[in-house]
Amino acid sequence: DSFQHVSSDGSARLSISSDTGVDVESVQFSGASIGISADTDLLSLGSGTLTVNGDITATGSCCGSSSTAFTPRGFYVKKDSSTSITTSAGTWETVAGFTTTNLVGGWDSGNLVMNTGVFTAPVAGYYYVSVTQRVDDHDPSSSYVRLIISINDSTSWLSLGGHTLVGNGWSSNFESIHASNIISLSASDTIRFKVQASGDTTYYLHAESYYSVFLMPT
Repeated sequence: DSFQHVSSDGSARLSISSDTGVDVESVQFSGASIGISADTDLLSLGSGTLTVNGDITATGSCCGSSSTAFTPRGFYVKKDSSTSITTSAGTWETVAGFTTTNLVGGWDSGNLVMNTGVFTAPVAGYYYVSVTQRVDDHDPSSSYVRLIISINDSTSWLSLGGHTLVGNGWSSNFESIHASNIISLSASDTIRFKVQASGDTTYYLHAESYYSVFLMPT
């Protein structure tokens, strides 16, 4: 059996209303709310909005079909060996020479060049970026060490990548410094991790250092 409405003028819509609500089997409609008898406003409809007033349980993909569901993409790597730096005071050094510890989504070539340490964003989006860099044999009495997340090879510590600074008074043998940020990147933007010793000409970028970049779901 079926119920069919035929408009008298080809444009009039069928309207069903009640001063207390309308039940269709176990589903209840009341104004702009849809629910059941135990919870009458599970869904609330508005102009351009849908409000879910409760928990969502999914038996399959909750982000579209399985072919379009979000797949984590990124990398977590460490430095392959310690690097001795001999340079002019204040020179920026790009951290290079990574070894694979955990790669997700195939970002081990093209997007991340292991020997140069350069990451190229495959798509536009927000990226979580984190770096822990150990620096050895730096003279803290002569300078500070600055670590930046460099976007497109910038050396501006005021750039949107983020930075951290370690000044006088830290260990003269070694120190681990950390920076992390959530960064908006366009496709083909690059990320590098750069270190600067303001007044020291020799130090080590130690192998006990770790780097990660992950595209965030939107």
